[in-house]
Amino acid sequence: MACTTIRDERERTQQQLLRVLSDQCRRSVLYILSHWRIAGLSELANTIAVQEKERPLTQISSDEVQKVLIDLYHSQIPRLVETGLLCYTDSQENVALTNQGEQALNRLGTALEKDHSSEARCW
Repeated sequence: MACTTIRDERERTQQQLLRVLSDQCRRSVLYILSHWRIAGLSELANTIAVQEKERPLTQISSDEVQKVLIDLYHSQIPRLVETGLLCYTDSQENVALTNQGEQALNRLGTALEKDHSSEARCW
């Protein structure tokens, strides 16, 4: 019979965190929420679409924004929630950083700031 130690559990959690943070889109979500703390899913999709396209929202088609929204809703946000970095309120469609998410951001520090300037793709 195999026993799981606290160390094994911590290592598994760290590996999961690194896997989640390996995605540029998820890092963009964290970066945005580091400034806002809480955001509506639509606001988040609009902001990421503007960043990705490097154009004002008025020059981005609703289909392009919808692709980002769908990817956030079905893929990116659930992974961040599962890891404990975000919480999502389905009834209000709000996303917020958790205490664990804030701690992760503090550890990432300037690396996230520099990373945010590079190209993000959420779809």
